[in-house]
Amino acid sequence: MGTSVRLYALDIEAFVGEGRVCETHEGSLGPLLDQHAAMNHLMQNGPREKADTRLLAVLLALYGRNYARPTSVFSVVYVESK
Repeated sequence: MGTSVRLYALDIEAFVGEGRVCETHEGSLGPLLDQHAAMNHLMQNGPREKADTRLLAVLLALYGRNYARPTSVFSVVYVESK
């Protein structure tokens, strides 16, 4: 915790913010989506309902089914703005 990070947006190819890591979680993708998907930055402009399903669709599009399986180990990182 406390590590400084910079946030980069691929779509505009620019740094969009910075902050400090305040919380991390690691585990199987399925439970992590259930618990944390609604807080993901990609889900902030949509309804909280079904955020897990919507975020899984994004991950599948980015990484494919071999990588983004419900049993794959992922990390969730919460960052506080500086």
